[in-house]
Amino acid sequence: LLKNSDCVVFGFEPNPVAVNALKMKDKSQAFSEHFMPDINEVINTDYIGSRFFIVPVALDNIEYPDFKTFYVVPKTEHVGEDCSSLLKPLEYFCKNPIEIKVPCYPLKHFLELLPEETIVEFIKIDVQGKDTDVIKSAGDYIHKIIYVTAEAQGCEQYENEHEINSIQILTEYLESKNFVRE
Repeated sequence: LLKNSDCVVFGFEPNPVAVNALKMKDKSQAFSEHFMPDINEVINTDYIGSRFFIVPVALDNIEYPDFKTFYVVPKTEHVGEDCSSLLKPLEYFCKNPIEIKVPCYPLKHFLELLPEETIVEFIKIDVQGKDTDVIKSAGDYIHKIIYVTAEAQGCEQYENEHEINSIQILTEYLESKNFVRE
């Protein structure tokens, strides 16, 4: 996306270690064995501060900003690619999460800052079990969004995930807002 000079990207990252490392453009620290999988070859830090802006918060379907527990799971303690989340991971999936408090906002608080005529062409959500909640947190601003990519697992990996983020729940919500599944 950033290769297109007309594109501006906002990335929401609640893990303060990853945020600091990305701001320093030090991928080796942002995605160390202690905090995230080794995906440093995928993150291009060249555009940070020009067209890629890091917002150091978590997004969730809440009415007002608040601090929430964020479960950071060391790479050595999980079986998946990444499982840090606002939801507590189930033990079979991720073991020994580190609990930190992070600022948490609804997406609508950011969308309302955009000029009224602004359209958001694309939102990619990958927030480990809370994708549907992040989309819902856009509120009435959902009509400003053209294309949404989100995920829902076929099997539960986090406590109570099946109640808020199943494939069926995600699909039904997006269809109720006139999105078409592709």
